[in-house]
Amino acid sequence: MTLKITNDFNLILNKDDYQAFVASIDLLSLHCPVCGAVDFFILYGHYTRFVIIDDLSSGECKIQIHVQRIQCTQCKSTHALLPTNFVPYTQFTYLFIYYITR
Repeated sequence: MTLKITNDFNLILNKDDYQAFVASIDLLSLHCPVCGAVDFFILYGHYTRFVIIDDLSSGECKIQIHVQRIQCTQCKSTHALLPTNFVPYTQFTYLFIYYITR
């Protein structure tokens, strides 16, 4: 399952932006979407994902990030931390999809 987190960053354009996004998250304030527990998340590894970003002017439109996973120690469910502009289970951001469909 993915946890969509509202981020204060305008765009995530590289892996450093994503790492700063993850570092800004207070794990103790997150609610588990499965059991509803609060203050029970721990870091639980990561997986590699390619993301096609919105900023095509930089020449690099595809970036590789390590998506942080977390686990609820109450119900043992695991979740991926994604910023709100990433579309779960795809390589695209919402803004990129908007640009190509309008």
